[in-house]
Amino acid sequence: MPPKGSWKPSLNLSSLLQSIQLLVTNPNPDDPLMADIAQEFLTNKRLFNENAKSWTEKHALQNEIKKPSLTSNENKRKHDIEKEGDSSEIDSKRILQTINNENAR
Repeated sequence: MPPKGSWKPSLNLSSLLQSIQLLVTNPNPDDPLMADIAQEFLTNKRLFNENAKSWTEKHALQNEIKKPSLTSNENKRKHDIEKEGDSSEIDSKRILQTINNENAR
């Protein structure tokens, strides 16, 4: 059902994403959100690219995928598995694999 009145959305999702992609690939330093970054873009492209890479690595990339936490029964089973052998030699992947196999049954 269209919205009431004469208002209509001017962009669909596809055109919105294309607009964002265009702004990311071709920034407009003449109409900046952050003047100092636009100035850096215009005067020192190498530094701009290094800073952009650094901020992307710091804020936009996940360094480690978070592992799901274990339930109390899974923690107990992990403890039992560790007691079976030398805990310094226990591989956490093996423990999680064992727990996952048991949960699949």
